Amino acid sequence: MKTLLIIKEKEYGWLRSVFPARHPLLLTICNKPLLEYLLDFAILCGSREIRLLIDGSHEDVKAYFGDGSRWAVKFTYAPIREADDLEVVLSKNRRFCAGSPLLIMEGLFFLHYDKKEDYAHFLQTTQSGEVLASDAGRILLRGAVSQCTPESVGSPPPLAITPVRSISDLHRLSLSVLSTHAHRYVLPGYSNEAGVYIGRNVMIANTVRINKPVMIGNNVRIHKGAVIGPDTVIGNNVIVDAYSRVRSSIVLDKTYVGQHLEIKRKIACGHTLMDPGDGTAVRLEDAHLLSAMTKRGRLIRLFQGLCHRLLAALLWAALAVPYAVLSFILKRQRGWHQDEETYFVDSSGRTIRLAHVSIEPAGWTGRLAAALALERFPLLGKAAWGKLNLIGHRLLPASEDSRHTLRDISVYQPGVFSYAESDGWPFLDLDPECSERFHMNRRNIGHDFLMVVKAMLNRMHDYEKVMP
Repeated sequence: MKTLLIIKEKEYGWLRSVFPARHPLLLTICNKPLLEYLLDFAILCGSREIRLLIDGSHEDVKAYFGDGSRWAVKFTYAPIREADDLEVVLSKNRRFCAGSPLLIMEGLFFLHYDKKEDYAHFLQTTQSGEVLASDAGRILLRGAVSQCTPESVGSPPPLAITPVRSISDLHRLSLSVLSTHAHRYVLPGYSNEAGVYIGRNVMIANTVRINKPVMIGNNVRIHKGAVIGPDTVIGNNVIVDAYSRVRSSIVLDKTYVGQHLEIKRKIACGHTLMDPGDGTAVRLEDAHLLSAMTKRGRLIRLFQGLCHRLLAALLWAALAVPYAVLSFILKRQRGWHQDEETYFVDSSGRTIRLAHVSIEPAGWTGRLAAALALERFPLLGKAAWGKLNLIGHRLLPASEDSRHTLRDISVYQPGVFSYAESDGWPFLDLDPECSERFHMNRRNIGHDFLMVVKAMLNRMHDYEKVMP
């Protein structure tokens, strides 16, 4: 059996306005993309070749699903036009459709099924035609050769369509699946006890209280005194800061929940808090935080700036001799490359020319230079003169792509070192923006000093074998 998934822009266009940074087909129900539920059902029905047909961009979807090898199927993509009806679509894809019964799912909806049921047998004993339909979409079977006999006919397995047309639908479906129907689906995360699903690289403080049912995604930090649940879904790359409470809510990917907040019956997405009851959305003052950025007085900011300059000068003095010796050796070995690049220096878009050094960590000299972060040495001088922070945001090159990123950062304070690299989390899909938002909201002199030390220790650990 093969499967066609036909979804047109008009059916999910409303999602683009609500979640502009996410492809609508990748919006999640219980941390699983809506489209993946349809893919799972197709596999339960016996499909091994699945094709997605949409009339909009599919690049983000393709980046997630790839060729389908993760699901042991062949997943392909093809364009359609909004005006194409089903017969036109089948004609355009006749080569794909030939030679096998065809399962067609047309429309964007949530499909209620049960992974323990035998849907393959159900379809084998079903005549070609419409299997299930609602005003949200339909499921059809084409080219089936019925194996129906009086003895094989039985009651159909659970199967129902629910429309997804509002954030209220998203909220209700997520909490319903989590609290009542989780056993019907293959859900992400580990579950050692009923009602609790936890992803990988999750750090939960000892004093956090978890009230079932809850689902926590990958790469999540939950700090002391927080209360999570009941009926709560936490997405991927999320930080819930100390003493906050999240219940009957959904926190979507890449969101930072500040300290001492209570989120109840809401959907939190980046800087936006949505009420699924009446559909209202509130964009908070800070572009990234659900809590207001802590405001510091002018004298405190000046004192912090002075401390950054002093620490940068001390670090510059400590590294001056190793820099002079190792850079000389590496230049002769062609392992030291230096030029200049233009970077943004603040939120207004002002730029600065900075030395850009790259070191080839080959041989003990290269590894030692990399371990000591000597490629940052020229930047320490700029920090000592107050042109940069010692630690802060990543340096953004002065490009159009970076300018778009800069617009989303309310207070941009680049540093010689970044908070993201100081975190040094041991996984590849770290969201640096989430890490930077967290630390920028907690920064003080002691905190910044410890994070610089951590950045240096991380570098030394990466290149610890520096001797021949």
